[in-house]
Amino acid sequence: MPLFFPGPYFPKASENLMQKVGDTSWVRNDFLNHRKKNLELLLSQRYSWMNPFIENGTIGVELGCGAGFSSLYLNKNAKIFQSDCLYQPWLSTVVDGLNLPFKDHSLHFIIMVDVIHHLAHPLNFFMEAKRVLKNNGLLIIKDSHASLSLRAILRLMHHEGYSFNVDPFNTEAPCNDPDDPWSGNNAIADIFFQQQQKLKDLTGFDTQHHKLSESLTLYLSGGVSARSHTLELPDSILKMLSKLDKSLSHLCPAVFPTGMEWVLKLNKSTTS
Repeated sequence: MPLFFPGPYFPKASENLMQKVGDTSWVRNDFLNHRKKNLELLLSQRYSWMNPFIENGTIGVELGCGAGFSSLYLNKNAKIFQSDCLYQPWLSTVVDGLNLPFKDHSLHFIIMVDVIHHLAHPLNFFMEAKRVLKNNGLLIIKDSHASLSLRAILRLMHHEGYSFNVDPFNTEAPCNDPDDPWSGNNAIADIFFQQQQKLKDLTGFDTQHHKLSESLTLYLSGGVSARSHTLELPDSILKMLSKLDKSLSHLCPAVFPTGMEWVLKLNKSTTS
């Protein structure tokens, strides 16, 4: 349990100080038309690390793809279906992450970027992923890391919430508001990672890669699916700050990084 801003903290949607919350068409068009460098840096780093795990000729799905930025950065030689819970014209399909419309053992990988912390019953997703992934299939996840800085900024902007006082392995008690798709508990990925052996025993998913990231780049970007004001910086400064970002994420994991990279491989023989 964190010493500072321990939570639980769940702001009302009306208190959110971010702009364009949920307006994926606007944020998509704004980025594609302007390609602002701060956000370009964040998105490039957020997705490019995944490519070594996505082999040519494989088939997978991205859940909760939002504005669909991943297609700009991910392996073009793999077949990746982009999906979300609500229809948008750039999507391949509409998907409920807790009831995946795919055949058993049909996918090589599933990509999720900032989705786990929005699921009211996240263990149900892991069980569905176990069903649709092939043996040795991958869950490629980027999600929130509820560091001190992230908890502070969430309280400042009232954007989303967090609570370490939930049990994501409990399929009956929700981890956030099940009636609000934008409700977020930014501690969920941390809780799962802290109990990764239990997750492996229940689902067969074993950690292959884990790294903390986005100590500065998230704040500098001005936001992805929602926006706030930021100062656009030249390439030389962004390059320097990118290096500093990596150092802070490594040296002060409890304080600065706001995100985690997490890849899990499925071994179906380890569970019933």
